[in-house]
Amino acid sequence: METKKKNVKQIILEKWPYVAFLLIMFAVHCSYKLTGDDAALIRDTLRPTIWDEFSSIAYNFANWSSRVLVNLPIHIILHFDYRVWLVIEMVLLYAIVWGLSYIFIKEKPEVNNFVLLCLLFSFPFYYVFNDGGITTTMTYIWPVAMGVCACTSVRKYLDGKTFRWYEYILYPLATIYAANQEQMSIILSCVFVGCAVVCLKDKQKSVLVFIQTVCAVANFLFHTFTPGNENRRFVEASVRFPDYGRLSLIDKLELGFSSTMYEFVFRYNSLFLLLGLMLLILVFCKHKNWFYRLIGSVPFLSQLVFGIGCQKILEGRYGLVIFVNRMLKTGTIDEVNYYRWQSYYAIICLFLVCICLIVGVYLVFGNSNKTIFAFALLFGGLGGRMILAFSPTVWASSVRTFTTMYYAYIALTLMLVNEIDYKQLGRKKYVLLAILVCVTMKDLYTLYVTYM
Repeated sequence: METKKKNVKQIILEKWPYVAFLLIMFAVHCSYKLTGDDAALIRDTLRPTIWDEFSSIAYNFANWSSRVLVNLPIHIILHFDYRVWLVIEMVLLYAIVWGLSYIFIKEKPEVNNFVLLCLLFSFPFYYVFNDGGITTTMTYIWPVAMGVCACTSVRKYLDGKTFRWYEYILYPLATIYAANQEQMSIILSCVFVGCAVVCLKDKQKSVLVFIQTVCAVANFLFHTFTPGNENRRFVEASVRFPDYGRLSLIDKLELGFSSTMYEFVFRYNSLFLLLGLMLLILVFCKHKNWFYRLIGSVPFLSQLVFGIGCQKILEGRYGLVIFVNRMLKTGTIDEVNYYRWQSYYAIICLFLVCICLIVGVYLVFGNSNKTIFAFALLFGGLGGRMILAFSPTVWASSVRTFTTMYYAYIALTLMLVNEIDYKQLGRKKYVLLAILVCVTMKDLYTLYVTYM
């Protein structure tokens, strides 16, 4: 009897973050209002019946978007009451929190599931509802949820578990749907190619992993060569970015990199603050070399100096706000300022932080298979957002395009969290817990002010 009570208590300690997350998300999603893209689609695009929506697949493929598997359910769901979307949304949010815990949390689940909860609240949910809740969540959150579920096969492979026959059907289907969103195709391609490398390296082949790798990479190629994407790019360039055709490949890469990293370096970002904090702790615990420790401290310090110091305390003084406003339109370097050395300090700073993040992750995981997966998340998340630079809507697409990068970096932070030895930290673990609670309370307060 005592053992049973202990088991129930352990389950409650481990799983209560799931319930807390879903309850708060339910409250947030109940504030849904028909606005933005949802209202526009219902008014201008919906067909008379659900079955008529299937006829739009060929048109979208040829003229608008390669997201044929992602866009079709959006048009179908909009035919129903919003509560249908709400129920499915809650199920998929549960899939995210369960999947991330299943994949990454192997030690101290009663502690690390709480950390997962804090990280999930670091995602700025106003991203989702600014331009239409149903359309945005189904375009970004739903593929993330299916991508997380698809990646649980990697965890099962690494644990040496046997796959059941139906999983050879469900896992590839989840991969195909998730990777039909362009940014997720990059992240999943990086993850599954990385897993395939581990398979070959360890000489333990997995048919399912190779099937999912093919599905992810094939989706990426599908996005690259779909005629609808090119036609849409041509139409929107004339409206949103008339000079887009004059940009070189280097210009686009610089625009994609600067527009992506400024969100995590030059603005207050609770996720990057926590990621940098975990990286700093682990580098300090694993290395005594002062230079290594300096490298591991840079991402965290960048948030203290720029995110908290310049943006929050100094309120954008000393040129930072000018840099951000300019970058929102043109990137950091253009034909007017390229010869001025002052124009390069910002991009150099972004590169420095990014390089230190890469080196810091390597210092934590070393020459191990974990490094392959950590780099897959790091580069997949960054590349998934940078790809927006190959569209003239790089700015018009709004901040919701950071969604997949956020979840990739939440997963990366969880990998770091799983490496922390709380016994080695001693009483310092309470300082870490206090910082987590403070950051999360601020994020929850922002949620409350925005939606309640």
